[in-house]
Amino acid sequence: MNYLFFYQRDFKNKVFCGTTAITAILWVFLTQFDKLLMSKFLSLEEFGYYSLIVSVSSGIMMLSGPVSVAILPRLTALYNSDNKKQMTNLFLKSTSLVSVTVSTNIINNNCYTR
Repeated sequence: MNYLFFYQRDFKNKVFCGTTAITAILWVFLTQFDKLLMSKFLSLEEFGYYSLIVSVSSGIMMLSGPVSVAILPRLTALYNSDNKKQMTNLFLKSTSLVSVTVSTNIINNNCYTR
């Protein structure tokens, strides 16, 4: 039995798991550090507004994420096939879709939440 093979495979898994863990810890730190810092400099009311704005902007990113995941492979294929005109057309249509969707939600929330 080749024990070196199992050791190399386990080592690669441990390196991958370690890298993933470090990335997750760093992500948590970077996404929460602003709140920790702002809580020291802002009043409770201002900090509440800040947290609200951060949540709303995160929601906007969540709305545009699925569109980019769906469109990016097609854009890459069009770019690799040197079909710049279709790529530009698809990019403009998808950008318009996200802009209209997000803008409509923002306007709707601003008009009807009072």
